[in-house]
Amino acid sequence: MALTKYVNVLVHGLFFMWLNQDTGFLELIAPKVDAEGALNPHHLVGGIRGFLQEYEYEDVIDWTQIGLIGSDPPSLKPGDLPANLKSSVLQFSMQSTGIKGWSDKSANFFGRFILPWPADFYSLRHDYWTRCFIYYPSKVGDAISNRCYKSDPNAEIGLVTCLQYTYVEGQQIQIKNWRPDINLHCYFEPCQKHSIPEVNADLKNASGIFSPPGAFDLQMNDKVLNGVVTRPGNNPSTPPGYDKNDEYSLTDDPQKPKNICTSPARYPLNVSPANCPNFFVGP
Repeated sequence: MALTKYVNVLVHGLFFMWLNQDTGFLELIAPKVDAEGALNPHHLVGGIRGFLQEYEYEDVIDWTQIGLIGSDPPSLKPGDLPANLKSSVLQFSMQSTGIKGWSDKSANFFGRFILPWPADFYSLRHDYWTRCFIYYPSKVGDAISNRCYKSDPNAEIGLVTCLQYTYVEGQQIQIKNWRPDINLHCYFEPCQKHSIPEVNADLKNASGIFSPPGAFDLQMNDKVLNGVVTRPGNNPSTPPGYDKNDEYSLTDDPQKPKNICTSPARYPLNVSPANCPNFFVGP
């Protein structure tokens, strides 16, 4: 048999990850959160650093047949979350939050990435829960806390989710300009830092992808989180195939795409995991 090697897909920004049990694939749903003509809109971007591609509204990016080797998807019942989903990944189930399902209003979905079910999940760009994820009372916040915090003062969560795959050595991942040991990235982020009130507006608008309206009620505590910074490089461990540059957001990357984010960056762009977080959503 041919040898396999690791390749990771890094998830940055406001995505809702879920297992589509009809297809067995992992979907990364980017919600429509920006008003027409927004000055600092979110960008749906994917590929490898230095050669990123921006996608349009309602695009579906299918990476299920590009050479990524994952694992068999689990069978999830209402209230379940995957056994290999680490508590550092922000997560909740629909059953625990009163969410009935996805909205049937396609206008609430900006776009999607579709991938094989990963071999494993990791988190990067860590910070302590008690420092960086302080929320106003809510069903969704409490459900995330029950999975990620569990009253552990040392609990950490990650800003960037790493999806672990392998590939067959000697065979190419079918992404333009890919080379062995280069990782892939998915972004749904603005090009300039959002304040926590702006993040809360994004979360409120993102609730439109769920049914019933308003069931996704997460709002971060803007008074406590104001000025909190989660910098790259804070990781208790790193996954196989990790590269030190994998944690950069879209525009604090030294190789930032100049054709996508043309305005000057205001570092630090990610002030906390509340700034464009991604979530795993179970049934």
